[in-house]
Amino acid sequence: MRIVSILLMYPLFALGSVLLLIAYPVVRLRGGQTALRRTAQRLAKIWVAVARSTGALELSVTGEPLTDRVLLVANHPTLIDIVLVQSLLPDVCCILKSDLARVPVLRQLIGPMGWVSNADPEAMLDEAASRLDAGEAVIVFPEGTRTVPGEPISFRLGAAEIANRATCRVQPIVIHYQGDYLSKDVPWYAVPKHALRYRIEVSPALPEDWRAGGRRAARRRLHSRLQEHFEQRLSATKVAEKNSSMG
Repeated sequence: MRIVSILLMYPLFALGSVLLLIAYPVVRLRGGQTALRRTAQRLAKIWVAVARSTGALELSVTGEPLTDRVLLVANHPTLIDIVLVQSLLPDVCCILKSDLARVPVLRQLIGPMGWVSNADPEAMLDEAASRLDAGEAVIVFPEGTRTVPGEPISFRLGAAEIANRATCRVQPIVIHYQGDYLSKDVPWYAVPKHALRYRIEVSPALPEDWRAGGRRAARRRLHSRLQEHFEQRLSATKVAEKNSSMG
């Protein structure tokens, strides 16, 4: 039964995307981009609630994301990370991988939702920084793709460069996940018998002292600080899980 519940998440996600696309003209007229993003959050919340109620998903959240002039930086262990994070954020600009921008439904929503594709890296950096300076919240997954199970995370410089070009706070969102399903190179049909277990840890915003010195040094400093933060938090969880299994 749990395997069926997990597999049902796929058509439910597709249905939510289609509903958002259908609702777009009316929602956009009534409340613009912000209303459309809030609708996306509501649909993500419903998806999470259904997945929880059927036993497909176990999710806990600690901390609270900031909502304006903040660059939210998240790791990317699985396929549904953006949906889980979207359920927490009422109005956020997402940086999308260019491959996702070619998915028919998402391609239709990028403009109305105010999302930014990374197809042109330099244009993406400028646009993301501009959104932050305008007061928006922006979320980026600086690994660029899903983490390969068993391998350490490796961030690209894009997140640090965006923050370096903007006047904003930087807040890490650490996604802890137990298992391999929905991770990179794991087939969709290799469904586990247990629920998908996530813990989202919204860390406090990083201190601003990384900005000291020249821009190039500041970018390197922030990049190193982000990499270290995620490595430490994910490592602490693995140690705790190991100790728990031994106990």
